[in-house]
Amino acid sequence: MDNASPVLSIAEWTLAAVSSKERAAEVVGDHLEQHGSIFSLWLSILRIAFARQWRWLIALPAAGLAGAPALAPYTTMWVAKDFAKGFAEGFAGSPQTQVSNSLSQPMDMALTGLVLASVAVCLWSVSALALLRYGLRSPIARLSGVLATLFTLGSCCMGGHHVLAFVLPVLAVVVALALVDSQGRRVLGCITLAGTAFWGAFLLIATTLARIVLIGGAREANAVALTGYTLCLLAEACVLAQSRRWLRLA
Repeated sequence: MDNASPVLSIAEWTLAAVSSKERAAEVVGDHLEQHGSIFSLWLSILRIAFARQWRWLIALPAAGLAGAPALAPYTTMWVAKDFAKGFAEGFAGSPQTQVSNSLSQPMDMALTGLVLASVAVCLWSVSALALLRYGLRSPIARLSGVLATLFTLGSCCMGGHHVLAFVLPVLAVVVALALVDSQGRRVLGCITLAGTAFWGAFLLIATTLARIVLIGGAREANAVALTGYTLCLLAEACVLAQSRRWLRLA
C-alpha cells in the first residue's frame, strides 16, 4: 500500500512474511475500511501467523531434540577411557611405536565417529523439521531420515568393520538412487542447502560468541551453547522453507 503509514507498512510486511502478499494486503485493507485500532490489527496478524506457522513452533524444539542421541556417546568419557587403555597397553609392551599405535587408533576412530555424528545431527534436524512442518509424505523428511539413520549407524559402530561394510554401500546406493531421479536431486539439494546453513550458522555464531562473550563457568557455557544451537536451527528452518519453494518440492 503506497500511501499507508509506516506502522501499516510494517504490519503488512510482517504478515506477508508469514502468509502471502495478497493475504497481507487484504487484512490491512479490511483494517482501513473498518477503522480498527493498531492493537486489533496486530492481534489479527498474530492470529493468522499462529494459524499458518504453528507447526514450526513444534518442529523447532523437536528438531533440536532429534539430533541429540547421535552425539550422546561423544558427551561421555568413553573416548578418554579408550585413550588411557591404549596408553596402558602400549606402555606394557615397552616399544614406543606400540604406544603410538595404541593411542592413534582409538583417536582416529573417535574423530571419524564424531564427524559422522555431526552430519547425522544435521540430517536428523532436517528430517524432524520437514516431518512436522510438511508431513510424513514429504520426500525431504523421508530421505533425510534414511540418511540420518545410516550416518548414525556408522557413527555408533565405528569399531564394527562388518557394520561399516554394510552401511557404506547402502549409503552409496541411496544417494545414487536419489541422484538418478530429478525430484531426488532436488531433495538432495534442499537437504544440502539446509545442512550448509546449519553448519555455516554454527561457525559464524561460535566465532562471534567466542569474541564477545566471557565464559566464566558451566552455566555461561550452557547458555551460549543453547543460544547458538537455537539460532542454527532457525537458520536451517528458514533455508529449508526457502529452498523447498525454489526447488518446487512437495
